[in-house]
This record gives sequence, structure tokens and C-alpha cells, in this order.
Amino acid sequence: ASTLLERWHFPMLNDVQRNNKFKKAIENKVKNGCETVLDIGTGTGLLSLYASKAGARRVYACEASEVMAITAADVFRLNPEGEKVKLIPKLSLDLDREDVPEPIQLLVTETFDAGLLGEHVLISLNHAWENLLQQPVPGNPFLVPSSIIPASAEFFVAPISCKYIASQHKSNKLKYGYLNLSNLNISSNLSTTDREPYTSENLDRVPGGFTL
Repeated sequence: ASTLLERWHFPMLNDVQRNNKFKKAIENKVKNGCETVLDIGTGTGLLSLYASKAGARRVYACEASEVMAITAADVFRLNPEGEKVKLIPKLSLDLDREDVPEPIQLLVTETFDAGLLGEHVLISLNHAWENLLQQPVPGNPFLVPSSIIPASAEFFVAPISCKYIASQHKSNKLKYGYLNLSNLNISSNLSTTDREPYTSENLDRVPGGFTL
């Protein structure tokens, strides 16, 4: 199955520090009562195996990529912990109660890119909260809400000045809220059908350089 993987998976899978932190966080949640686990974007199935080995009663592993789903199926078949894992080869937004017939107490995911939000994790989490996770309701106010790993993230922003990047993005709006944009011209060379939330540049290679 490893021959099917894109090369960037291997440095991530061999990041011992990262993996150990996920493993410890999952073990802590499972030992504190999280019996049902959903792994969104399971990839090779590593986080699902952590949850199963920690003692979760049932693990649901969701993977939309056909290649990765095939890989995960092989991984689960070859590991004893894989017996408690149900692999669901579809997009998490398409999951329903037939796929996951019980409330999920712990959601784990590593659907993050270098810019944090590029793999549409917020949409995935919102769908999970509305359809798959549990939270207190008027009829049962003492219901323990589900947990998510990672539970939070820090987002760092550094404004730069770069003529090349500025030339790729322009705006024709005269006003945005209380801001006067009449002297500002910003637009994007992105296609209107492009589903990516942002572009990225290697700042060491942009023509003309940049300043912070």
C-alpha cells in the first residue's frame, strides 16, 4: 500500500513528536470515558489505531480519498487494533446515521495544511457537531459534550509588503463595513470556481522580494 502514498505522507508519519502527542491526547480521552471515536480524514489509519489500542469500544474511520481508503483498509487488516475500526470510504460531510449509528464522544482529525484551514476543517467540524457529536440539549442538560482532538489551534499572521503578490489580488469595493476603500484596489487572480480558501507563495522566491 505504501507505493500508493504521496511522498509528503512519509515525513508526517515519521514525526515521532507529533505522533506521540496525538497518541497521549487520545489515550487520555479514552481512559476518561470516550468509548466511541470518529477519525475524520483517517489517511493511513494511525489515529484510529491509537484510539482502538487505548480501549475505545468502537472507532469510525472516514476517508474520502480512494487511494488512502485502500491504504487504511490494508493497515487495519494487518493490525489487531483494526478489528474495532469501521472504515467509511466517503467525505465526512456525507456521513449519516447509517454510517455512524451512535453518538460520537471523541472526534480526532489531522485535516490541516500548512495554513491550518486549507483542508476545510471548519466545515467538517461544523457538520460533525450538527449531525454526529453529542452536546447538552434541553431534555438532557447533563449530557457530556463530545471532545475534539486537537481542541484548539493558534493562528499567526504577519503582514508583508510585496508588489508581486499585490498585483495578483485586487478589490473594487468602495466600502467594507465602516472602512473606506475608495482608494484601495484589491482583487484576485483565483478562478471563481477554485475551491481553495487561499493561495500560498514561497516568499524566498517571489519576484522582487518582500518586506515585513
